[in-house]
Amino acid sequence: MRPIRLTATVLTAAALVATASAAGAADTSPDGASAGPPGDTAAPAAAERTVTLLTGDRVVVRSGLDGVERVTVEPADGRDGVAYTQRRTDDGGLRVIPADALDDVAEGRLDARLFDVTALLEQGYDDASEAELPPLDEPAEPEAATDAEAADTFDLTLEAIDRDGQPTHVVVDLGDLGAGTVHDILVSDEEPETVHLPAGMYDLTTTIFTPDPADPRLGSLALIALPELVLDGDLTLTLDAHDAEPVQATVDSPTADPNQRAAGVDAYRHGAGVGTTFDDFELYVTPTPEVTAYPYLFTYTSSLAEPLPADGSPARGYFLYLPYEGYIPEPVFEVHDEDLAQVGSTLHHTSERPDPRTNLYADGFGTAVNTGTSLGLVVPSPGERVDLYSTEGISWRTRVEGLEFRESDTYGDRYHTYEAGQQYERDWNAAPLGPVARPDYEAHLDAIRAGIQPFAPSALGHDLDGLAVSGMESTTSLSKDGVIVGTNSDHGGGTFAVEPDDADWELTTSVTRDGTLATQVDARWSTSGAANENGLLPFVSLRISGDVDLQNRAPAGEPFPVRLALEHADGTLPEPAASTLEVSYDDGGTWQQVPVDLTGGEATATVPAPPAGAQFASLRASAETAEGAAVEQTVIRAYLIGEPATPTASPTPSAPGEPIDDPTLPNTGAGSGGGSGILVALGVALVAGAALAFRLRRGVVA
Repeated sequence: MRPIRLTATVLTAAALVATASAAGAADTSPDGASAGPPGDTAAPAAAERTVTLLTGDRVVVRSGLDGVERVTVEPADGRDGVAYTQRRTDDGGLRVIPADALDDVAEGRLDARLFDVTALLEQGYDDASEAELPPLDEPAEPEAATDAEAADTFDLTLEAIDRDGQPTHVVVDLGDLGAGTVHDILVSDEEPETVHLPAGMYDLTTTIFTPDPADPRLGSLALIALPELVLDGDLTLTLDAHDAEPVQATVDSPTADPNQRAAGVDAYRHGAGVGTTFDDFELYVTPTPEVTAYPYLFTYTSSLAEPLPADGSPARGYFLYLPYEGYIPEPVFEVHDEDLAQVGSTLHHTSERPDPRTNLYADGFGTAVNTGTSLGLVVPSPGERVDLYSTEGISWRTRVEGLEFRESDTYGDRYHTYEAGQQYERDWNAAPLGPVARPDYEAHLDAIRAGIQPFAPSALGHDLDGLAVSGMESTTSLSKDGVIVGTNSDHGGGTFAVEPDDADWELTTSVTRDGTLATQVDARWSTSGAANENGLLPFVSLRISGDVDLQNRAPAGEPFPVRLALEHADGTLPEPAASTLEVSYDDGGTWQQVPVDLTGGEATATVPAPPAGAQFASLRASAETAEGAAVEQTVIRAYLIGEPATPTASPTPSAPGEPIDDPTLPNTGAGSGGGSGILVALGVALVAGAALAFRLRRGVVA
């Protein structure tokens, strides 16, 4: 995977930034982000060296902690308009050649080695040294220059016109196939911009904004794309927003209203896109011929929501991801329900006061190419809904974030792949609540992270992000071969400085908090073995689930069937070899044994009907695998009992299509690597409510 960075600033000719690994190294951190320093220590400043070329231009090379060289070219006085070509030599060295020196290099009047920044630094000819560059004993012959260096150079002149016919300023991204770089070209609204470039093939993208003078929220954004652009002579291009066509997308539901809309292209070593959450804001894109010289992907994404049904039936929404490999199509999209997967969601909410602004996010990761998306809708909770998801070339992780919880239907880098026409079900924030532990070895900390979630929901595979800490107190200990490694009061169990080798392990936690459910949780996990290749230790957790109502209540006066399921940290579900269960209706004052049936490799039980007046059920349970991994846990007030309380206020959900704009909730894109693509950036940014144009970089930027 090539290094990726998002560019949020305009780069001027006086500060052209290049990003490249010393040898095109891949991003190897677990989540695709650059690896940082261990613990909370402050990062040391990046090493910086400079070398002045014989043209007087100063090249600054900064070596970051991520192993990436960042090269800034500072033109000499009077040379602000000069472009710079950056190329890799066969041995991995970086050459920075001013455009006005290319002809001299190509004809042998200047030796290309005079511009080999890597070699100059290695040989001690940087600005901090006193050594002077000696004459080269064996100057290169003209024919020794690379094809790219020997190529003719031409003028490329650019101007931009918005949809009102007015000149406008834009930033053009120009992928240079010959040099393996991306040029940032700032085009002003005052006069055309001319750059001097070698002959060859280029990939051009830009975005053009046309404002609406009557309403700053309205207007349009146009994505302009010119792939496989051949420069074999002086060329003048007018980038006209009128060349782009309006993006139109329809679904089977006539009442579904768009929330987020985005269109983006993953082009040569860069990407660009446009998006909005405003209903009346217009998006345009330019259709292209088929691109064959390099990978090219266009994607349209959108979230839509129907109005809430008056009859109380489940609300409906859409999460669309439409990929087109190799070209930008005519931007008219018709999407049919039969081509989508249906995902039913039941959102539980314990409080008697509904939460009208629960946020439902769908994070997508492209399965065939290095792209993805992040979409969102505002939904009321408690409630039921059905959302239709695209299935082609995409896998999904869904998150729900409300006042009571922040929950994901998977964890780590796991995603769900759906099939068109199939139905899937999700329970959110569902009781009985209980503890989950996923201890893993963190190599950068040289420690084991306990990974405890004391109040996890009952759905298997779900991950709880963040804790309700009002009045919360915690104590967690880890033992190795019978010796306590450490004890802490971290609400997530903290970390323990110990090697994850083969041993007998025991993890214990005791947590109390204010609130309605899971006011006291005690658990003990034990296992034997070492961490696997992913750093996970072989602990198991126990989840107990049952058919509670939307307010997490089991029916009063009736028996309550439950399932007891074991779960490894990697998501696998081992069969229980033994299991016990007890219930208390007086907050643990007295306990009643509940028989557990282990037939068919599953553990099931029927909790007896509660006595009259009981409001809560507490659960004490244990389970063990055939390999000896075991768990014991006690949860005071695991679930509620009785008929749903009358809400103190009716839900007042946001109008369909209203952007998610809660600044207290984190916005996380697809987490399966740093190369998640331009539409992840657009999706994450659009949850704030906006009309945006974004740019993405891979590899070297000139």
